[in-house]
Amino acid sequence: MGKISLGLDYKRYWQHFGRRARLLWVASVLALTGLLSVAILTAFNLAATPNSSTVANLNSLTPTIAAFGFQNPTTPGLNPKPATISQPALVTAQLNPQADATRLLGIADGFFNNGQYTEAVAEYQLLLQTYPQGQSALAATYGLARTTQQRGQVASASQLFQQFLSQYPNDPHKPLVYLALGDLAQEQGQWNDALSYYQKYQKENHLLEAYVNYKIGQVYDSMLQPAQGLAYFGKAATGSATVLLRVQAMEQLGDYYTKINNTQSVVEWYNKVLDIAKTPSYRANILAKIAGVYTNAKQTSQADTIYSQLAEQYLDTAAGQRAFSHLDTANPNLLDDYERSM
Repeated sequence: MGKISLGLDYKRYWQHFGRRARLLWVASVLALTGLLSVAILTAFNLAATPNSSTVANLNSLTPTIAAFGFQNPTTPGLNPKPATISQPALVTAQLNPQADATRLLGIADGFFNNGQYTEAVAEYQLLLQTYPQGQSALAATYGLARTTQQRGQVASASQLFQQFLSQYPNDPHKPLVYLALGDLAQEQGQWNDALSYYQKYQKENHLLEAYVNYKIGQVYDSMLQPAQGLAYFGKAATGSATVLLRVQAMEQLGDYYTKINNTQSVVEWYNKVLDIAKTPSYRANILAKIAGVYTNAKQTSQADTIYSQLAEQYLDTAAGQRAFSHLDTANPNLLDDYERSM
């Protein structure tokens, strides 16, 4: 059978086609590589150059970044700028106001409890400037008044407590504010004001009744009204109070009876003090008062007995040394007997 010819040179055709296919493949690869490179470069430039939205988002993070002490990117070129953490607004901008006010109050109260009154005043004032309303502001006003009182700024403390009463007339702290105002008035010699505030306290609260009675007794004593003072000291000495307060009231009663030369009552109240008091130096001072009362009453033997007790039991105290000197001067024979007995 003969060959059928279609008029085509197949060998030359496939050689020519293969060359064109290879050229087309290489061109395609080069084109794709170029497109990919352009895409990569474009993406890189977009990432490296912040648009207005990017800068705005970064700037919105300024307070949070500053609060943690990091640098603060605020310019379009992202040039670093030191964070300003001393401004309260930057620290508190992202916080809940009520929570931050509570935080500031806790810091201020901590300084107060540690006796760091200057720092406490600064924190209370910062809280009141930043958050002038609310429960924390109420507590800060009271805390600032207390702190000012502790710093010995009597007139300023009185003004702050009166301001508290004006702003918060129904606050549960009101009785304690009356008490503080009474103490401050007493320190300034404003006896009638002191009595008024103490009496207002008694109408509101009875938890510190013995203390208030003691303070009223002091005021009446300063006003040269000993009978009224005596009555209130008696209430303080026999009422429900701390041991220290009872002892102080009993000593005041002894001092009062000393002024009117009632030796029996003096000794009675001073001995009640000795029944309770434990501190050697304080006991020695009370014994010295008893000895002085006996001396003024010309009851020499009783006085010498007390002086001898002081010299024997409390010689390491100032009162004991004074008693020893008294015996050496007033009754050397008694002192010789005491030294021989040692």
